[in-house]
Amino acid sequence: MNIQLVKRNFLLLAFCAITALVTQPLFGQEENGQKEKITYNDHAKPIFKQRCARCHNPNKKSGGLDLTNYTNMMLGGSSGSSIEPGDSDGSYLYMLITHQEQPVMPPGDKIPEEEIQLLATWINGGALESKTSVAQIAKPTVDMAVGENPNARPETIPLPPRLSKEPVLHTERPSNATTIATSPWAPIAAVGMAQQVLLYDTANLTLTGVLPFPEGTVHQLRFSRNGTILIAGGGKDGASGVVVGWDIRTGERVFSVGDELDAVLAADISTDHTQIALGGPGEIVKVYSTQTGEMLYEITKHTEWVTALEFSPDGNFLTSGDRNGGLYVFEADTGEEYLTLNGHTEQVTGVTWRVDGKILASASEDGTTRIWELENGKQLKSWPAHDKGATDVDFTRDGNILTSGRDRIVALWKQDGKPIRKFAGLKDIAIACAFCDESQRVIGSDWSGVLRVWDPADKTHQGDLDTNPVPIQTRIELAQKELQAINEKVAAMQKNHQRMVTNLQTKNDAIAKKTAAQNATRQKRNANQNALANGNRRIQEIKATQTRLQAVDFEAKQANLERLGNLLEQAEQVARDQPDDQDLTSVAELLAKKVARLKSNIAKQSQAKLAANNELVALTAEQTRLESAINDAETNLTQLAIQLNGLRASRKVLAPKVAEQKAKTEATAAKQRKLETTLQYWRSEQQFSQQLNALYTELTNAESEFIQRAEEAEAKKQGWEQAQTAQAAAQKKLESVQQTIRDARRKNAE
Repeated sequence: MNIQLVKRNFLLLAFCAITALVTQPLFGQEENGQKEKITYNDHAKPIFKQRCARCHNPNKKSGGLDLTNYTNMMLGGSSGSSIEPGDSDGSYLYMLITHQEQPVMPPGDKIPEEEIQLLATWINGGALESKTSVAQIAKPTVDMAVGENPNARPETIPLPPRLSKEPVLHTERPSNATTIATSPWAPIAAVGMAQQVLLYDTANLTLTGVLPFPEGTVHQLRFSRNGTILIAGGGKDGASGVVVGWDIRTGERVFSVGDELDAVLAADISTDHTQIALGGPGEIVKVYSTQTGEMLYEITKHTEWVTALEFSPDGNFLTSGDRNGGLYVFEADTGEEYLTLNGHTEQVTGVTWRVDGKILASASEDGTTRIWELENGKQLKSWPAHDKGATDVDFTRDGNILTSGRDRIVALWKQDGKPIRKFAGLKDIAIACAFCDESQRVIGSDWSGVLRVWDPADKTHQGDLDTNPVPIQTRIELAQKELQAINEKVAAMQKNHQRMVTNLQTKNDAIAKKTAAQNATRQKRNANQNALANGNRRIQEIKATQTRLQAVDFEAKQANLERLGNLLEQAEQVARDQPDDQDLTSVAELLAKKVARLKSNIAKQSQAKLAANNELVALTAEQTRLESAINDAETNLTQLAIQLNGLRASRKVLAPKVAEQKAKTEATAAKQRKLETTLQYWRSEQQFSQQLNALYTELTNAESEFIQRAEEAEAKKQGWEQAQTAQAAAQKKLESVQQTIRDARRKNAE
């Protein structure tokens, strides 16, 4: 039993499903307190013998399949493997028996359901041969399908699920991004670092996940053509190298190929996901199968380190470059050389195919970027992209070319070498560059640890990606400290704002009070002014009356009254003397009335004169009082106006400050809420990462236990096989001795 192969398969399963454990042997009925194993010899073979042996035996082998012998059955038939231990749904024989595939077996009706279930239990339990057999681990059920056109936009865009954001490694100084890859169909950038791959959303520049790479430093990242697989090539310099692959839709590690003696510097995955090409200091390009992990072939054309690799979009070709400037195109299926592209004089730092597969671009430390056509390897264009050497190259979806160089510049070019835009701002030599077609972002990294993002439309700096994310606990502690500080700041700002609001309200109340007093004073003044005007009008009327009364001759009227009075007395006397004389009586009465009227008139006019004099005196006094009151009101109004102007001027200064303080307080409170959300977010991420790590720990423990038990089982199996061999030898020896005895007896009898 190959324990290393078992371990490798176990790890594949572990990364395929985080909660998945090794397939445990399934058991049947209890027997003496122990559950009985479902095996080929005891359970499957009788079913095959009854239902299938007529056509699938050593003599007939219909379809090239013999089901009467375990070894022959596991070898399969003309259609390939018949049983996949641990995976009944993936076993061709089981699909035929359940009539899921053609031709159905046996022809006609299906075998009884209980027999089908028993066979499923046997396969899922590891397809054991006998009770002493050890369960095999099922092959990883990873969907490596690429669809009808791997280069076309998929109906469902492959996006990563929720992944752990806990960095594997955090250093005191910023790390540099050794390689950058962008998804062809999603706003995702993968950044290669030491011991980890960082995944970023290129639209909002946020970290979306961390993929551990415990094998060492990542030197090469590539997305597959349909965007579902991300590969990382790397390792430890002078010690080991490997290429691993993740299903970007699940974040699961789905394969690991290569066992190099030095770090992998260049790698790519074929368009159909079946091949991995890798190269490095060993000067050899090796091509592996993603399914079996076995090397398919190797290319020994290079005479220096292999530094660049990429499969063509149609999957028919593989191009590779080396440290000497060598650049070649090979047939992907066989590794046979197809073209030699002569031109570069120094290290080839990058190769990239145009999406239609007809044009290849390459970059070199000689400073040039070159364009090649596939048909005969003709160089179509060459231009000095970077004075001190070009370090990377990437074709955009629309056919432009992105390069980076030692001049600290990332540049976008047309295919004829004419510059479109140059992106500055890197602090050191550029290491890598990539173009995200989905978010329209240019990304470039340098040796100082800067990982910059630009908008290609106007060269604006959109932000930087963090190449050295801090541990989540540190993020939480920093957020807590910042939150505490901002809580205190918000409390102080709210207190200050409330003080200012109270002060403003006090001023508003004072203004309202003063305004009310002003209005009341103004109303009283206006009333006094109206009263003064009315008094003035009345004085004029009185004076007019006085003038009129002064024109009356009261002495003459009084004299006339006396005269009339005398005449009246005389008339009355005559009337008394001559009572029968009606005329005298009438004259006397007439005189009496006239005297009465004259008396009344004199009295009224005298009273009017007196009243006018009295009223004039009173009005004059009241007018004097009103004028004084009006003057006091005017003085008060002047003072109130001055006070109101001062209050309003003070309010005019204070009100914007209150509004400004309110805006600052609200902005700080918004930061506070955002920080609280951030803190909660990282706490959630920490809990998620801890749970994930706990599962990985459980898997590691399960792996160790499995390997230990598998080794123990292998030892027991070897011992049992040795015992069987010894028993067979003893049996053979016994039979030989018995035959010798029989021969001796026969000779004696003769």
